[in-house]
Amino acid sequence: AFHEIFLLEHEEYSYTTIFTHVKKSGPILERVEKAIQKYKLKLSHRWKNIVVLGCLIERNIALKYCFEGIRNDPQLLGLTEHETTTILHQLLRWGHLEFVREMYSKYPEVQSFFNSDGAFETLRKVVFDQRRETVQFMLEHHEDFLKNDMEKLKDKLLCYYQEEFYEERKDIFKEYFPELQDSIQEVLRWTHIDDYYYGIEGSFAKANIDVSNFDKLPEPYATVRGSNGETLLHLAVDKDDMELLVRMLEAGCELDLLDNDGNHPVHLVKSEEMLDLIIDCHSKGRSLIQRTNNDGCTVLHKLCQQSIDLKKLVALLEKVIAYGADVHQLTKHGENAVFFAGDQDVLDFLRSHAVKLDHVNNSGETALEILLWNVWVARPLFSYVHDLPSFKEHAHKYLAPMLNQSGHVYTYDYKVIFEKYPEASRIMLDSVYEHSREEACRLFSKACTTGFVYVVELFLDGNYELDYNYKDQYEDSPFLGLIKHMEQVTVRVIRRLLEKGVDLRARCEWGRDALMHLIWRYRTAKWKGLGLDTVQLMLVNGASINTTDEDRNTPLHLAFEQKEFELAEFLIENGANLNAVNNIGKRPFEMAPALDRELFYFYSE
Repeated sequence: AFHEIFLLEHEEYSYTTIFTHVKKSGPILERVEKAIQKYKLKLSHRWKNIVVLGCLIERNIALKYCFEGIRNDPQLLGLTEHETTTILHQLLRWGHLEFVREMYSKYPEVQSFFNSDGAFETLRKVVFDQRRETVQFMLEHHEDFLKNDMEKLKDKLLCYYQEEFYEERKDIFKEYFPELQDSIQEVLRWTHIDDYYYGIEGSFAKANIDVSNFDKLPEPYATVRGSNGETLLHLAVDKDDMELLVRMLEAGCELDLLDNDGNHPVHLVKSEEMLDLIIDCHSKGRSLIQRTNNDGCTVLHKLCQQSIDLKKLVALLEKVIAYGADVHQLTKHGENAVFFAGDQDVLDFLRSHAVKLDHVNNSGETALEILLWNVWVARPLFSYVHDLPSFKEHAHKYLAPMLNQSGHVYTYDYKVIFEKYPEASRIMLDSVYEHSREEACRLFSKACTTGFVYVVELFLDGNYELDYNYKDQYEDSPFLGLIKHMEQVTVRVIRRLLEKGVDLRARCEWGRDALMHLIWRYRTAKWKGLGLDTVQLMLVNGASINTTDEDRNTPLHLAFEQKEFELAEFLIENGANLNAVNNIGKRPFEMAPALDRELFYFYSE
């Protein structure tokens, strides 16, 4: 009877076992372990890809009982999970090396249970965990098997692309896998390339040039160019390697060669020392600061985009200005340095030099409009420009970029702007509505379908003549879109939208209406206070209790599937059809697992 209670079977979640929910310590674990030993749980029982013994080993439950069972029947070590992983592998994976030693010594024949594809995944884990002793043991007994298929070995061991991984395990790889050293270097090379794939090193990599070893580069060095025309001097400046710069200059590289975008090496400068070195090496000296690329960007424009230590960056900006850079200079597109600010410190630096923060470029865009993707710059920039006379002229363009996020992200990013600057927020919404009612409808819908409840209420406060049943590109109405964001929705905003006469029978592209979406996530809805009262409110305002989706499921089907029996009973009391049949021939109550159906009958009585 005990064995029947502790079965692993679960049709829907085949990877979940009854032991998954037992904590790794505490009184429950102790009671479970005592029961397992007292009633002698069958260790070999299998459910699909899972074996009781493997579950216990992985969860560290009743290990003494497991070990004793294996001693009595060593063949248990050969039981497989997920086709290729044996119990022997599980013991090695989870750190039971001494017990495996014991079994190898007493029963040498069990070693054959190691030789399957699961061994490679086991080796990967013990290398990852840096369990040197286990690696040594596995190679002592199974080196021929593991190294017979080097491609499979490399596939498992060299699947990490962080340099730190190989650095931390270099002694293990050097001692036990010397034949993989060249492959590791190749992985590291491509890791390095991936890290800088859009930078200078990546550009050389695209041109099939490995710049990690200069002694192997073709000569003359002056002819070596990246895929975008970068020279080795561009590379030296980008790496802030002054020794390399001097070496390349002495080897005949020309300092004035530009890349395909017209960038001089000085455009890539990242330190005061490198800047001074380039200026000292160039005949034009400090006037080099004025050099522009194909877009008209100066050193100052490019420097504002750099991602380096902020203290060093600001000091370098100061030096560039001291050397003659014009903070007001515009690019060919009419953009000043503010358009390139990558951080608030850079923005504040430019502000301290009286750069015009609300300047408009040749395309009629402000820096705020361009930088709204970067919240760390956009928030302070908004605070600087929201009360300038020009703000209202461009305010209609700011709301849309702020809504291009999920509601969860918005809560941390832009909600503070709407709360801190309510007058500016109202100007933005009014401006959108004045410019285009259609755009206002679209953005209201966007605020709903992305869960920006605060903005939704701002729209409602404005009493605009909006289409509250506007359909977006996914066929979602505002109310339908809002219901999908249960984490942000409140009862208040639902009531306010219902007062606008929204169509509760509007469907999404999968054929579900708002009531069905609410029921599908009813557990979250209840947690947010959207329980039976909300369902009742929606029914009173026109929601259909027997609507069906494209699979012919009714709200009652979904309630049973979600095992929300109180909700199911409520729907039945309000006229839900108990005999409706979906596309797979199931009535609503048949959507619940058999055991839960019995619980429902018990509950409903």
